[in-house]
Amino acid sequence: MTAKKPNLRQAQKQLTLTLICQAAREMIYSQPYDSITMEQIASAAGVSRATVYLHFANKNELLLKILSENMEEQMELYVELAEIESPNLDSIRAWLQRYRELMDKHHSVRHLFSILFMQLPDRKDFVSNHRERVIEILGERFPGFSLKGLKGKSRERKRIKCYLMLFELEHAVINFSIVPGMPDIDIALDLLAEELLQLYQGDN
Repeated sequence: MTAKKPNLRQAQKQLTLTLICQAAREMIYSQPYDSITMEQIASAAGVSRATVYLHFANKNELLLKILSENMEEQMELYVELAEIESPNLDSIRAWLQRYRELMDKHHSVRHLFSILFMQLPDRKDFVSNHRERVIEILGERFPGFSLKGLKGKSRERKRIKCYLMLFELEHAVINFSIVPGMPDIDIALDLLAEELLQLYQGDN
C-alpha cells in the first residue's frame, strides 16, 4: 500500500499559523494589549498583514485563540489529575505544584479575559464550557465532583460546590503566588491537597 504523501500546503499553513500565534503571544505577554496592532504582529511573525487576516478577523480573535490554548494546557493538567492511579496527599500535592507553575506561567494575561468578553460577548461561554468539562472529567474519578444520578436542586448544589472548588484552586494559586502580603502559597497547596483528597474519597 502506497504511503500517503504529506500535504505540504497544509503543513505550510499550519507553520504560518504557529508563527503568528507565537509572535502574538510574545507581544501580548510583554506589552499593553491596546498598544498592539495586527501590523506589528505580522511583522514579528515575518508574514504580511493580509496573511494574518486570512487566519484571524481581528486582534480579539487572535487573543481568543491564545487564551483558548492556555485553557487547553490547563485541561491537560486536569486530565492528568484524573488519571493518577491511586491519589494520595503526596501525588495530589505534586500535581498542585505543576498546576501552580502553569498558572504562574500565564498569570500576566489573566486580566485579558474581561477585555475579551467585552469585545466578543458571544464567546463568554467558552470559560464556563471549560469548567463544565473539567467537572465531567474529574467526576469520573473523584466522587466529590460527580454529578451522576443527581437532579434538580440537589444537582445544582453539587455543581456549585464543584465550581467553588475550581474557583478556590484558581484564585488561591494565582493570588497567593504573586500578590504581596497574601498567605503562604505552600501551606495553601497543602490544604488544597487535603480538600482534593477528600473529594476523591467522596466526602462533600
